Amino acid sequence: MITMPKEKTITELYEFLQENMATKEELNSVKENMATKEELNFIKDNMVTKKEHEKTTTEIYEFLQEHMVTREEFKNAVTREEFDNLNKFLQEHMVTREEFHNLDRKVGELEIKLKDHIDEKLSDLRGDIVVLMRKEDNKVLYLIKILKDKSILEDKEVKALLGMEPFQKMNL
Repeated sequence: MITMPKEKTITELYEFLQENMATKEELNSVKENMATKEELNFIKDNMVTKKEHEKTTTEIYEFLQEHMVTREEFKNAVTREEFDNLNKFLQEHMVTREEFHNLDRKVGELEIKLKDHIDEKLSDLRGDIVVLMRKEDNKVLYLIKILKDKSILEDKEVKALLGMEPFQKMNL
C-alpha cells in the first residue's frame, strides 16, 4: 500500500499523485482486460484445486508406472522372427474387408434359401399330417358305422361323434 506524504506542498502533492496514480487511459485499459463476473464464476466452477491436481498427477504417474515400457523393452518385445510369423499367420487366416462383405452377402442369401426350404418342408409336413388324419378319420367313421349297425350307438351319439373336429360330417 502506498502512503501519502504528510504536510507537503501542492507541488509535491501533485508530483506524488503523478507518480503513484493511474491515468484514465490506464484504468480503461485495465478495465478492458479484466474478466467479467460470469467469466470469473465459470473459472471458479471449473478450477481444479492444488490437491485435486496433485491427485490427478499422481494417478497419471502410477498409471504410467504400471503400463509404460522402456525403449529397450519395446525393442525386445517382439523379435523379427516372431513378427514375421505373426505376419504370415495373419496373411493366411485373415480376410479382407471385401471378402468379409462377400461372405456376409452369401450368408444372407443362404439364410433366405434356408428359410424358403424350411417353409416348403413345413408345408409338405402339414400336407402329410392332413392325409394321415383323413385316414384315421376314415377308420373312425368306419368304426362308428359298425357300432351303429350293431345298435351299440344311438342316432344322437352318432350325430355328436360325426360333428366333432377336425373333419365334421353330417351323416355316414
